[in-house]
Order: sequence, then C-alpha cells, then structure tokens
Amino acid sequence: CNLRCRMCYARMEPEEVLDQGKHILSFEEWKYFIDEGMKLGSQMLVLTGGESTLHPAFEQIYSYAYDAGMELYVMTNLTNITESIFRLWLEKPPASISFTVYGASAGTYASLCGNADAFPAVYANIEKLMNAGLNLFPKFNAVHDNFHDIKKVREYFKKRHMDVTY
Repeated sequence: CNLRCRMCYARMEPEEVLDQGKHILSFEEWKYFIDEGMKLGSQMLVLTGGESTLHPAFEQIYSYAYDAGMELYVMTNLTNITESIFRLWLEKPPASISFTVYGASAGTYASLCGNADAFPAVYANIEKLMNAGLNLFPKFNAVHDNFHDIKKVREYFKKRHMDVTY
C-alpha cells in the first residue's frame, strides 16, 4: 500500500512479503487462479490489497478476469487511479468501486496515513469517477485521529447524493 495508516493491520511492503517467504502473485498465477475459480463456478472477483491498483499487472489481471466474464469489485484508497486505469474502468466498468476516505483535510491524511498528498488525489478521483458514472461505495474508518472530520465527510457525500458507510 502507498499509505501508512496507523490503524491498518493488513499493510505489508514488498520486502516484508518476501521476508515471510511469500511473493506477490504474477499475472500468470492470477490467470491460473481466475481460470480455476471459474471452473469451480465462481462468477465474481474482489480485487483488494493493500492497494490493488499498485500491483504491477493490475490492468492485465483486471482485463483478463473481466474478459473471462467475471463480475469485478475493486477496493481501493483512490490514490493511484492513473489515466490508464480510469480508461480501463470506462471501457470495462467494475460492478463497484469501494473506497475508504480517511479525512476531510490534507492534515488528517498526513497525521493518520502519513501522506498529505493523498487527500487532494483521493477527492479529485472521487469527482472524476463519480462524473463518469461509475458505481462508487465510499467508506469512512472513524478513529480517534479523524473523528473530528466525520461531519465534513458526511456533508461532502450528501451534496453528491452518495451514502457513506462509517
């Protein structure tokens, strides 16, 4: 993940994965698991992380699963939505894009996630994806360090006619 959220229990650096004797799945491994899952009757795939869009083969994996007929759900922090990923989602829309908002200011993102620059990126991507008509599901992880932002976050999404899960 490209954020360093203080409350996160799932984040690992690539080096940490390797240190535990594991590896990041290659595109070929993903293809195998997608094919096997479909043989067993799976019709959906949830892409999550860390931050799923950071996988070096994210677009290949996504396209392969989509083209195979899987219903795709993406969970993201919305910090890494490149123009290429945006175009991919327009061409091959996911069933939903679930994302977490960590605050209503760069200061909150800096103190909670270690990255003040994430704040404008996240909110710009919300607008871009929303205006494109993609199916968005915002979440807000309320912790001590961002509790003061709940009202602003709720107002932001209310103005956009979107429900946010807390």
